This record gives sequence, C-alpha cells and structure tokens, in this order.
Amino acid sequence: AFFADHRTMRPLVDGVISTEEDIEPTIAHGRLDDQSGYVLEVPKEVVTRMGGMSKLVERGHNRFGIYCVPCHDGTGSGNGLVRQHANASGATAFVPPTFHQDRIRHMPDGQIFATISNGKNNMPPYAMQIPVNDRWAIVSYVRALQIAQPKPETMP
Repeated sequence: AFFADHRTMRPLVDGVISTEEDIEPTIAHGRLDDQSGYVLEVPKEVVTRMGGMSKLVERGHNRFGIYCVPCHDGTGSGNGLVRQHANASGATAFVPPTFHQDRIRHMPDGQIFATISNGKNNMPPYAMQIPVNDRWAIVSYVRALQIAQPKPETMP
C-alpha cells in the first residue's frame, strides 16, 4: 500500500546495467568486438582481475567440480554419472562429449565460454547460475585438463 501501483519494489530505470554485468562483448559473450567470431583465449582483463592465471585455474577447478563433473567427470572425458545413467537406460544420444577430442581442443576459448553460457544440444545454459568470471575460470581449467591429458581420447 506504500506505492500507488501497489508494488513493494520500484522497477529498474530503463537502460540500467548491473555493476556485476560486463558490457565488453569479448568478456560478457566470448565474441570479438565486431561479432565476427569468438575470442581465441581468456581475456587478459579477466586473468588480471582474478589474481593471475594460477588463481583463475584454481577457481575454475572448484567451479568445474560443482557444475561440470556430473556430466563430464573430473578429467573432462565425458564419463560422469549422466553418461553412466544414459548408457544404462539406452539413451546414448544424451552422452556428454569428452574435452579431449580434437574438435574441442581446437575451439576458441570464447566458443567454450559461449557454450557454458548458452548451452548446446543436451547441455543447459549456465549463464544464470555461473557468473562471467567463473565461466572464464572453467574455460581455463578445461584447457588445463587438456594439457594434462595430451593424447586425444576416442569415445568408447
């Protein structure tokens, strides 16, 4: 009853941008400024504000364990519980990919970031659950997993 329109909170002013939202397209979307493609590597600004690459990868390891392990397992091979349940039920179309295949190894970092943000195929979008810096951190950790397992794996 406090406001004439009976709302308890006032609507946001048109054009307002959250202080937590990046408006730089290379950071916010993983796209080049002219939208012609994806950025090739994690933006240096993100690395700097996260305290350096080692802290970024460490944060990525933590976030990967929360959001990615159920499907992609701890090594990024795609053998998580989701794959196990999909195989057991005969729903093999729902198996997640391995990060160690050439197709994903050669993706620009921005494309992996966009996949985390927007989802792809059976993977849901995580932009609402995972903040921008954490999505870039996950990308850096995926790259670390790929370096740790240099031989591309074939899918069983």
